[in-house]
Amino acid sequence: LKLLVFSGGQEVLPPCAAMADVWYNDVQKKWANCVVLYRLQGFPPWPGRVEEPKPRHQLQSPMNPYAPPEDRVFDKEVKSVRKGVGMKVGDTVSSYFTVVQNHSSFCLGHERLPASDAQRSVKPCKAIVRSVSRHHLDLRFKESGREQRVPRAWAELISARAKQVQAAGRLKQPKGKIRETALRGKARGKLPPSHILVYSYGDEMYRKVRASSVRRLSDQLLASAYGRGGSSLKQALENFKERGFDGALALREAIAEQQRRCRESKARSVWQRDQAEFRSIHRSAPSPAIQTPRASLLVTPQKVSSSLQRDDVLRDDEGDEELTSDDEGDLLTSDDEGQLCRRWPQRQTVPVRMAGKIVPYSEQLQAGASVTRVVSGGQLAEARSILGVSEAESGDRAALHR
Repeated sequence: LKLLVFSGGQEVLPPCAAMADVWYNDVQKKWANCVVLYRLQGFPPWPGRVEEPKPRHQLQSPMNPYAPPEDRVFDKEVKSVRKGVGMKVGDTVSSYFTVVQNHSSFCLGHERLPASDAQRSVKPCKAIVRSVSRHHLDLRFKESGREQRVPRAWAELISARAKQVQAAGRLKQPKGKIRETALRGKARGKLPPSHILVYSYGDEMYRKVRASSVRRLSDQLLASAYGRGGSSLKQALENFKERGFDGALALREAIAEQQRRCRESKARSVWQRDQAEFRSIHRSAPSPAIQTPRASLLVTPQKVSSSLQRDDVLRDDEGDEELTSDDEGDLLTSDDEGQLCRRWPQRQTVPVRMAGKIVPYSEQLQAGASVTRVVSGGQLAEARSILGVSEAESGDRAALHR
């Protein structure tokens, strides 16, 4: 269960949960949202998209447009196991041992015989790595307690074979023997500093790969040679279809994503160019300053009605005699003069986000270009004469703007 704290109507994670929510590193930020090809044993270089550095609860939310990743993607580490690779001091390995014909050499109790002077056993046994050198390993076998130096090619990490099929949101595993370890301590729920999380196209799975092994998807990379048959990488992806993994589908999704981004980039650049051109031609004129009216010229409706009533009384008493300046002063000057003043707002600059979108006239022409209209040559000539442009200038967008 997730412990949530609500403060001011917003969801706030506890400190321990917030630390576990940050799974990414600086390399993930560098490669974020890039379409790449990554390597995995048993598969050709596979197209995928590097995940954005979002919090873990957002990636695993049902609102994620892609398949939400399972917990095993962050909390487990699955590696491909090969003989003589990836072993360190303290690991448990399965290794062959030497069977010596001359039993007099056992008196030392610690055998360090080279591979050429020994004969390999029939079955491997479990052993613990004591030390690691370039070509040999010093092992202590659990069953007999004997210590031997054996070639690295004789030993491999304890592993198992697991048949994997396509399943959305799962961790994508390599083909062959694999070793699964649980991440504990500070490494739990976090990626190594050199790895990135990739969303795999075609199968909707996830894989943690080394950042130095990925390549950006490009036409030149797809046309490069792959395999011993002389085929290209694109052909290898199109021909791969095993255990629910479809390479042709993954390639189509990756290419469609690249084309979509290219269209958006072109549309954005055209819009920015049109906006800059329109603003350079139609510069906005400064608006006049707002002047605050004098308080003596502003009269409330109540004062106006009272003044009219007094005017009527004076006219009844004195005929057509007009009011004197003293009477006008009595009408406009009172204790409530401060209430007669209107508070005019100060002029403020309109933010850019509220300025709206200026649509050039050329875009309106393009919007109506799809509608077929019958226009005579005389009408076109009359329109050019009204606009004041020649026949050559009528086809120039910048000339129409001017």
